[in-house]
Amino acid sequence: MMQPRWTFRKYMPGDRARNSQVEKFFKSDAVASHPVAVVREGIQNTLDAADAGPAHVRLSMGTVAASAAEPFTEGLFAHLDALRSHSNSIPTPDSDVPYLAFEDFNTTGLRGNPRQWEPIDETPNPFFNFFRGEGVSNKSDTQRGRHGVGKMVFSVASRARCIFGLTCTEEEGPLLMGTATLPLHRINGRSYHPDGWFGLQDVVGGGGQLTVPVTEREYLNSFADTFGLKRGTQNGLSIVVPWVDDTFDHQRLVAAVIEGYFWPILQGDLTVSVETTEDTSEITSSTLASELGRLPDETSSRLSPVIALAERALGRELHTVTCSGESERGKPKFTDESLSDQDREQLLEQLDSGETVQIRVPLTVRPKSRQAAEALSTFFDIFLCQDTSNDDGQILFIREGLIISQTRPRRCPGYRGLVIADDAPIAKFLGDAENPAHTEWQKDNVKDLYTYAPGTLDFIVQSVPNLLRLLASKKQEANTSIFIDLFSVPSREKDEPKSKSRKPKPKGPGESAAPDIDVPRRPRRLSLEHRPNGFVITRGAPESDRPHQIDVRIAYESRKGNPFKKYSPSDFDLARPQIQIVPSGCRIVHRQGNRMRIEVDEDDFQVAVTGFDPNRDIRVDARPMKAEVDDAATV
Repeated sequence: MMQPRWTFRKYMPGDRARNSQVEKFFKSDAVASHPVAVVREGIQNTLDAADAGPAHVRLSMGTVAASAAEPFTEGLFAHLDALRSHSNSIPTPDSDVPYLAFEDFNTTGLRGNPRQWEPIDETPNPFFNFFRGEGVSNKSDTQRGRHGVGKMVFSVASRARCIFGLTCTEEEGPLLMGTATLPLHRINGRSYHPDGWFGLQDVVGGGGQLTVPVTEREYLNSFADTFGLKRGTQNGLSIVVPWVDDTFDHQRLVAAVIEGYFWPILQGDLTVSVETTEDTSEITSSTLASELGRLPDETSSRLSPVIALAERALGRELHTVTCSGESERGKPKFTDESLSDQDREQLLEQLDSGETVQIRVPLTVRPKSRQAAEALSTFFDIFLCQDTSNDDGQILFIREGLIISQTRPRRCPGYRGLVIADDAPIAKFLGDAENPAHTEWQKDNVKDLYTYAPGTLDFIVQSVPNLLRLLASKKQEANTSIFIDLFSVPSREKDEPKSKSRKPKPKGPGESAAPDIDVPRRPRRLSLEHRPNGFVITRGAPESDRPHQIDVRIAYESRKGNPFKKYSPSDFDLARPQIQIVPSGCRIVHRQGNRMRIEVDEDDFQVAVTGFDPNRDIRVDARPMKAEVDDAATV
């Protein structure tokens, strides 16, 4: 057999000078580390290629001696040496080779003609796209990835910017090839293209040289043994990242797997094993909780509540409410008619009692293409529960098992939620809106593809805070009783309307005027003083009874309507640090959203609340509560 080697093409007159910019696509907060990027992109491709049964991914790490790696580095170091002056991390020929292997099973492998050398639109060829394409993809609109750049994260994770791929398909059997993407470089006065390939040289396309994969079984077995692969002849893809950077370790890989793919793992669609010299982990739906418990406390405590919500969403039958999101003008929005009164009451009751609720939101997407000009009915699901410990209030969005981590709706402190988009039309719409790193949805990506695209995307992203506002308005409407001790801090710019005096009605002949009755006024039990950016509540009249508990709600004033109905968690949240609450002679037993409950311990008590926007007026409603009522209502 001819010796496989690495080959880079020399520049010829008229060639375009190019350095790949793909790495910039994955430099976001969500994929700031190479382990996160490799796990996100690799498993996404695995799920897209799933064939029969749950997909399985094996992540393994090890180190190979330089001498053992020599058969697979022929021709590479001349090009790496040309870059050594630009980076001190470039490996040398006598360096040992730490590696990461990413293998998937129960998948199709890289199908397609391995000798194809040019893109052909009507002929899908995953092998060509993986090894010879950049920004080229034949993935369907219903698959998770579609930009054709995700595979580049593997090369970026290598200090030599190269990878090997051993794939097996029903049509071709085992094939081994490598690819590298280096910066522009020169050797002995000649410039070379950034792209290189490992394999055998052959003549195709009327005399052109092409690197083709190695098929000789003994050589493939030697490669698999050297890097500890388990591929054999099973369909799928094994990627080896040689000289993997030192950010990879067992703990980071396990954390990236659980954080990025807990949903398909809990669904039973994915299992992952992580094997390193440090430890071994098997991550399945039944072991996910225990593996999470082995991670550092900061990671475990951050992920545990979200995964617990996901388990409740998948593990039992939940009350499902269908909530309309359509409007007459086509742009979706929630209205008072979106939920029936019965559904509203049931949802409020379940949320207040700590249960998890599921709301299915019907939706219509309208592609502009001629082939799909008709409106497509679809839906997404919201799983929601109260969680007073969730100060962040971040809602998590999952499209077909892939967490879109940088979607930023208005926060909902005190609640925890999942938005799941698995139905084909909405999954396609959201997939079209995603950036190459699949971390956020961008309106510009879909505004020319769909009617009402920006409004539809806004509706999905803001669905949870808008739904909570709809529920909160109903809750306020139901609580309209007036209490003697109800008081408010009105707008500084508006005077209270003067009450109209009532004149006694003249009496007719033979009727006597009603005697004057002096009705003593009940002493006010609470007093309130306005501050520039807050207020203070203290004891009212000295002769009044000391309240046992006080229920307080706050909202910013509005020009029209009830300000409490227009409260939004984006205005402020009493549970968050920017609102300072200083009690004296009393305790705060509950604070969330725009409400708090105060338990009074001493006659001379005070509560000072500051931190509101000094440029906005606030309305404060407070009412003392009887002990027997309070004891039953305390949260």
